[in-house]
Amino acid sequence: KMPELAEAAERKSDTEDDNEGEVVEASKDAQKPPAKPVVSDKLLHSLQLHRSQASRPSLSEQEVETAFVRLSLAFRNDMFSLEKRLRLEERARNLAEENVSREIDAVSSTVQTFAPLCQDSQTRDTYQQLQQNLQVLRKATMRASSCSEKLGAVNQVSATSRAVRLRLRSEATTDRT
Repeated sequence: KMPELAEAAERKSDTEDDNEGEVVEASKDAQKPPAKPVVSDKLLHSLQLHRSQASRPSLSEQEVETAFVRLSLAFRNDMFSLEKRLRLEERARNLAEENVSREIDAVSSTVQTFAPLCQDSQTRDTYQQLQQNLQVLRKATMRASSCSEKLGAVNQVSATSRAVRLRLRSEATTDRT
């Protein structure tokens, strides 16, 4: 619950501080799911270009050309919102990382209040183990964030490579005619 509250509070303060025309957009965007690229799996399905449709028979020349034109328009539209989506996603990532870090700091602080109470060796060992576990948790959250970014990049490369394959098929079809 705490991270959600912190994100909501930051969104509210950002919309109050921002004087530009994006104020209303930022608060609306914060309440909506993040903007998605125009070139979605749904579009690729409709163009019969999705990975799961690779086993289907080849598209006709007209179907390849139509798919290329539609995909080209989708990429152009996607470029208009790309910078904004990038900023929103980076901000969401940064907020999530800050909130997790803040929560770990709060737990660490709470654990430290028990240090003076650790009189025997067993409780001291447990206390030290808790401190070590918190350090491992900090590192694990940073690795998870990094791996998540890498996965997003690989997914983007995959989507782009499908579009490039379509472009190459379109050119090959055009060259044959």
